[in-house]
Amino acid sequence: MNVFTTYIKIKPVLISLPNGQTVYATYSGLVRFSDKFYLSDVLYVPNFQLNLIFVSKLTHQLKCTLTFTSTHYIIQDNLTQERIGTVKATVGLYLVTTLPASSRSKLHCFAPFINCNITDKTLWHYRLGHPSLERLHVLSKQYSFIVVDTHHVCDTCSRAKQRKLPFTLSNIVTYAIFDLVHFDNWRPCSIISMLGFRYFLTIDDDYSCYTWVILLHNKSEVRQHIINFTFFVQNHFKTNIKTIRTDNGVEFAMSNFYASKGIIHEKNLVLKHHKKLAL
Repeated sequence: MNVFTTYIKIKPVLISLPNGQTVYATYSGLVRFSDKFYLSDVLYVPNFQLNLIFVSKLTHQLKCTLTFTSTHYIIQDNLTQERIGTVKATVGLYLVTTLPASSRSKLHCFAPFINCNITDKTLWHYRLGHPSLERLHVLSKQYSFIVVDTHHVCDTCSRAKQRKLPFTLSNIVTYAIFDLVHFDNWRPCSIISMLGFRYFLTIDDDYSCYTWVILLHNKSEVRQHIINFTFFVQNHFKTNIKTIRTDNGVEFAMSNFYASKGIIHEKNLVLKHHKKLAL
């Protein structure tokens, strides 16, 4: 009787045993194994040496599915597919252990045979394809077996959110100003400035790290500003630009002008390709 959580006396129920004998059950009650694994209307038969559970009654009461293997069987809720419990096989029988009497009043306690669906708090993060903490919290409210570790830092997520891997150190060294100049055009801004500018052109000298910023109304103005800056360097610094480095933007395609001034035009994409070939 100490197995029952609650029980009542009932009208005697006749039970036929496989050996042909008949016995009577005079008590019926509730047996709880965990919060979600319990049986109601369990008959108490004093003559029994073992407690028996009918699989058909178990699946009918709990609305669950049982998956049997040679070592254990798994109980899962039909609707949520939540794992309610795992019962291990012992000497050819699937042995179910009830809650101790001291823990029976604590409905959150699990029986010793129950394997919690998640022992590692980070496992659901990996099982569900690395969702964010906000998504996991939403899921945990609907499915209590999903555990969220708010302090977990996923290395895979951090790398996946990086748009680029770290750049390797450059082995190119400049020894004078304007030996290498970087040009880059910033894309159109959604908010136009008070004077109607939507673009800007940045010019960086590799040696001095000095930067010029030129505001633009249209992207088509880039080429004229490159020409103007080339003459600006010649007039004020008494030197010439030797190499210009840009991205693969069409606004920097000025091969005739570069050739007339003896300027080498390098493209970032081409440089990456050469480095891969060199490796």
